Amino acid sequence: MNQQNHVISENLLISQPLYDNDINAQSIYDKYLKDCSLIPIRLIEESKETQERPFAGTRQNIQQQQNQRNVQQIQEINSQEGVQRNRNQQQIQQANYQQDQQYQNNQMRYPHQNIYYHQRQYNQLQNYHYDQYHHHHQHRRNQQNNRMEQEYYGHQMRRQEQGRRRMHQQPKYGLDQNEIAALSEIVFRQSRASCWDDENKKCSICISNFEENEKIRFLPCLHRYYYLIIFDFIQDVLILGWPLKDLVHYVKSMSDRQFNNLHERNTIDIIITSTQLIIKINNY
Repeated sequence: MNQQNHVISENLLISQPLYDNDINAQSIYDKYLKDCSLIPIRLIEESKETQERPFAGTRQNIQQQQNQRNVQQIQEINSQEGVQRNRNQQQIQQANYQQDQQYQNNQMRYPHQNIYYHQRQYNQLQNYHYDQYHHHHQHRRNQQNNRMEQEYYGHQMRRQEQGRRRMHQQPKYGLDQNEIAALSEIVFRQSRASCWDDENKKCSICISNFEENEKIRFLPCLHRYYYLIIFDFIQDVLILGWPLKDLVHYVKSMSDRQFNNLHERNTIDIIITSTQLIIKINNY
């Protein structure tokens, strides 16, 4: 069904409604045609008005003009501040670079001026010396333990503390606590058998000098061992009625004898010196 096209303008083509008896559709169509016919007239009028007053409706009031002026000033100030800020940042970076170069050169030339140099050097020195001290004295302690075992206990004896690592620092000189504990019985016996007193470190009978700070003697003088024997001998001589002068002559005659046994000779020398000392003390 071909319908006649109503030409409104050269660019607008519309068709009639499908049903002529549709009143609502016809009224909408008529209104649409009227509006479309009025479009060119309205456009021409607006264009004429625009040509006569080209800036109509665009004029600002005083407050809007002031606000716009303030925005422009703020933008200009911000741009200047940004330029200055960039310039300052560049200067700071340049100064930091120069200072860093100077710091590196100063590090190479004068490393002791670094604030961390002393602490790092001190820590490194402490670690180094602690390792040296620990290994050196651990070796010396092992040597000392082995030597004392062979001397006191025999080379097959092993103490409980022999192979144990003791992490605390041991004294540089003398014995540590473990060795003192191991030698406590020997020290007790030798201190009872020896003849020194703690003040002058001298034997009260043979007046033999002891070394300074010496507490453990491997061959102490045996006057305390023979003291009771000598005292009983002199007491028996006095009971028998021998005069002490004859006793002194008898002891001297014993000293003139030849002894094949060195231990017997040492024993007689001890008896002679002890007897002379006792006679001198008792004012005989």
